[in-house]
Amino acid sequence: VINYIVSNYDVDGICFDDYFYPYPISGTPYPDSDSYLAYTSGGGTLSLANWRRKNIDDLVQAVNLNIHTLKPWVKFGIGPFGIWQPGFPAGVTGTNAYAELYADSRKWLQQGWVDYLAPQLYWKISSTGQPYDDLINWWAQQNTANRIVLASNYTSQLLTSTWPAQEILDQITVTRATPGASGNIHYSMKPLKND
Repeated sequence: VINYIVSNYDVDGICFDDYFYPYPISGTPYPDSDSYLAYTSGGGTLSLANWRRKNIDDLVQAVNLNIHTLKPWVKFGIGPFGIWQPGFPAGVTGTNAYAELYADSRKWLQQGWVDYLAPQLYWKISSTGQPYDDLINWWAQQNTANRIVLASNYTSQLLTSTWPAQEILDQITVTRATPGASGNIHYSMKPLKND
């Protein structure tokens, strides 16, 4: 599908959202036991979690290679969940994208498998478990392959909650002041269109 889009449309970039393995539903296992059994029966030795992460790693690498083989100027990026793992950086709490979604987004950035990474920092600056400042700074520090790091902002909160516009303006200011952070991506365009 991505090859078709890149080959047939004049796109500047492709961006994946944070959906790799689905967010867990209590009491509902992900239905990949047959595939994993086929893998282990064929001699595979990775644990289920590592096998799942490898599946996603292989996908990210393949999409990156395919896009740049077809059109080297087209940028490939991902907007993963904003927390790689709780405790990174210290004090961060929340969903563990590495262990629960099998998304090793820090690895993709450090291996250079993406042109840009835009972690979804969908929390207020004042959040204690998900501090915006600390998270954008941590992500920028992980950029050992010198890719582009952007902050994804939950700008739609201006339409659906009590977030004031100043929150988004302050997040942009924090991003601009963070060495290694290149800008902001807003989800969605609706609040910007509606001024």
